[in-house]
Amino acid sequence: MTKPGSAHNMRIIIPTSKSVDETKRIVERSTEDLFRSAAGGILQITDSKKAWTGDTMTFGFNACIAFLAVPIEGTAAVTGKDVTIDIVIPESLRRFLSEDKLKAGIEGRVRGLLA
Repeated sequence: MTKPGSAHNMRIIIPTSKSVDETKRIVERSTEDLFRSAAGGILQITDSKKAWTGDTMTFGFNACIAFLAVPIEGTAAVTGKDVTIDIVIPESLRRFLSEDKLKAGIEGRVRGLLA
């Protein structure tokens, strides 16, 4: 059982046939939109930060839902064959959003962008 106030790590791996540079551009442009659309449009994203180290982007933002602002952090590692997205989902957000729905939404959206 997860302790109150704790977080859960979610990993999504999506294959791609695009170049590393093109995939990085797509990931950079779409990070917040991926999360917002996967949550059914009920989130507002604020205080977005992104930084690349080699082929791995570290990102962070606040996901605002109703009266709650929750910090989301993660990485997106790009290779010549896939994108691995690791996201830390705080327990407080998991109470509002189904992790399965969130994961499926992000994965589907990334697959569409990389097609």
